[in-house]
Amino acid sequence: MIQSAIRRVTHIAALAFLAATPRGLAGQEVRDPAAESLLRRMSDVLAAAESFSFRADVSEEEPLADGRMISFGFIADIAVNRPNNIRTHVRGDHSDTRLWYDGTSVTLHDLRSDLYSTASAPATIDQMLDFIHDVLGFQIPLSDLAFSNPYDALTGSALTSVYLGQHLLHGELYHHLSFTTDVVDWQIWITDGFIPLPRQLQIIYKTKPGAPRYTALLSDWQLDVALPAVVFVFEAPSTAVEIDFATTGGNDG
Repeated sequence: MIQSAIRRVTHIAALAFLAATPRGLAGQEVRDPAAESLLRRMSDVLAAAESFSFRADVSEEEPLADGRMISFGFIADIAVNRPNNIRTHVRGDHSDTRLWYDGTSVTLHDLRSDLYSTASAPATIDQMLDFIHDVLGFQIPLSDLAFSNPYDALTGSALTSVYLGQHLLHGELYHHLSFTTDVVDWQIWITDGFIPLPRQLQIIYKTKPGAPRYTALLSDWQLDVALPAVVFVFEAPSTAVEIDFATTGGNDG
């Protein structure tokens, strides 16, 4: 998501993220080995998992024409079965959509309008995520975590990284990391212990008016829990109407 966020800002699109640029690091390319090591450990856990699922409680800001900044929210339930299955359910202020990817096709179903679209898709999760972003024009929330190499997906454009220490978040201590790029800055909070997992991600679109924020609180992590193939196969409801992807509303996030 960090890399797609950068592409979207570059092409004047929109999502939002909060992070603070560490004092004294602006304009410098400094990568902190402690931050890099922690993020790599977390990424290696996700990369090694044959399957995982989690919930994201997301708040994102959007600037209005009159200058006001308004917050909207959504919940995303995401299940990944490597190397070629994803299912998501995103419901919030803007949409209520489900996505299925079964290794050969990807389907997006808008539950509010009961419209759906299906397209042939590449054979791996990495290729599919690029395909839906570059060709179909949408993305799934927090997609960087689903790539086969989450570390590269998250840090490909990072200029600086800093380990800020262990900080309180919702009453518990987490490792707190900060990263900067040319167009977005972002922070991540990672659980302590033998299995490090992301707990919160925040980004700021620092080149957009008002520097809107995007905050995702991640919970309900399950690793290597068997997910049957049928979970990732779309079965059209009898009431649903199929339309072309060009006219389907995309997922939040």
